[in-house]
Amino acid sequence: MTAPGVSRRYSLTTQAFWLLAAQTAGYFFSMVFPLVVVRLFTQAEYGTYKQAYLAVAHGQTILGMGFALSAFYFFPREPERSGAVAFNILLFYLAVGLLALMALTLWPGILVKLFSNEKLRAYAPQIGGVILFRLFSGFLEYVATARQDVKFSTIFIVCAQFTKSAVMLTAVWWSAKLAALLYGSMIQGFLQASVLIWYLQHVFPGFWKRVDWQLFRRQLSYGIPMGAATMVFIVRAESHSYFVAHYVDAAAFAVYAVGCASIPFVELVRSSVATVLMPHVSRLHHAGEFREILLVTLRSIRKLSTLYWPLYFFLLVMSKEFITFLYTRRYEGSVRIFTINLTLLPLTMLVLDPVLRAFAEYRFFLIRLQIVLFAGMAAALLVVLPVYGTVGAITVVVIGAVIEMSVTASKVAGALGMSWRDMKLASGIFKLGLSAALAGVVAAVVRVFVKGYHPAIALAVCGAVFAPVYLLGAYFSEPDTREDLQYLVARGKRALWKAT
Repeated sequence: MTAPGVSRRYSLTTQAFWLLAAQTAGYFFSMVFPLVVVRLFTQAEYGTYKQAYLAVAHGQTILGMGFALSAFYFFPREPERSGAVAFNILLFYLAVGLLALMALTLWPGILVKLFSNEKLRAYAPQIGGVILFRLFSGFLEYVATARQDVKFSTIFIVCAQFTKSAVMLTAVWWSAKLAALLYGSMIQGFLQASVLIWYLQHVFPGFWKRVDWQLFRRQLSYGIPMGAATMVFIVRAESHSYFVAHYVDAAAFAVYAVGCASIPFVELVRSSVATVLMPHVSRLHHAGEFREILLVTLRSIRKLSTLYWPLYFFLLVMSKEFITFLYTRRYEGSVRIFTINLTLLPLTMLVLDPVLRAFAEYRFFLIRLQIVLFAGMAAALLVVLPVYGTVGAITVVVIGAVIEMSVTASKVAGALGMSWRDMKLASGIFKLGLSAALAGVVAAVVRVFVKGYHPAIALAVCGAVFAPVYLLGAYFSEPDTREDLQYLVARGKRALWKAT
């Protein structure tokens, strides 16, 4: 029996569909920007740009400590205090953002020590400003989704990416310099923060009038251990970039960064599913419906595998064409690193974060796991980097990720009471992988005949062969996938009918 308030199966799919549609639209708005920058900057300038925004991204994530995600835990449990929950999150992010700005303004050498790049000293105050604005305004991307307000979450994501792209492209057109991009990021952050304040006042009138300190302490009690695990995870997962920065110059770092670049669409899909799952799993946990959590999680992984398996095998075959098409032939040296880094892609379909966040008792387990993994990875990088260079570094990263996901999956399986008999529920995931592997073999054969053509032509031809082979295999081998494809086609037809 389903717990009260639990949505039907396709209601989760619908929420994820609209969230993904919004993020996909936002992605297409923003994807142009890095492709412009990589062509305007030299490799050394691009390496410095990547280091600066690496500091921004990690500063935002580490200092933020995932505190915004406490909304997913407290909104469903204490809806009458949702305004206070939101205000506490804003206060926390304002405080840590100001701390980052002050630290980088007073001690700009922090960035120089981290990246061994003296050019970053001049940009330290601007980087601190970007971290401040991104921390404060970033809650806009979570609050509407945490309230399951699909309409506003869709609007916010699309508009945020559109304005970000517009402001940043204007900045790089005005001046093809890193300083212009950093100021553009601050302007966009200010605009997003303004919309965030308006929305909170709209849904929680007078939310800012009183601080609920007792609730704030409870949020900290929930969020800090989780945030500490996130902080250690980021330090562990991204430390290789800082190790590499100490061993190579900015130009070589640019080549490594391109090889390690994540595929934005992959993260968009995963984050859409995880974001929708968080409040749903939280409610199921509160109702004691552990079996339903297991079923929902496995269904979500299977849905992700529908996209992740074909993407993995196609990019494995077409990695050279993919890199040179996006980043030009100057970055052909990134292909080997990119191919190794692709191993992480199938691991990301295991969307286990919502389960771990619902089981608050596992927050300290996450910290311990990340600390152990970080210690092992740091020791391995110190040994491997001087001998095997950047290829060795990315290999260490992949091995660490495999170990982490294996341990985490084992913990989640135990928490949900999963047995070996339940593995048959995951059979569809493996069938989809086999279908994608077969399509990859066919694409590899076709690639031989288009070798030497422009990368765009090679990608288009091999993609045109890969897609139907995979879709046919997936359609006939996996009944649930057949049902999902029929559902998406029907939804597309309805949307087209309404548009016309």
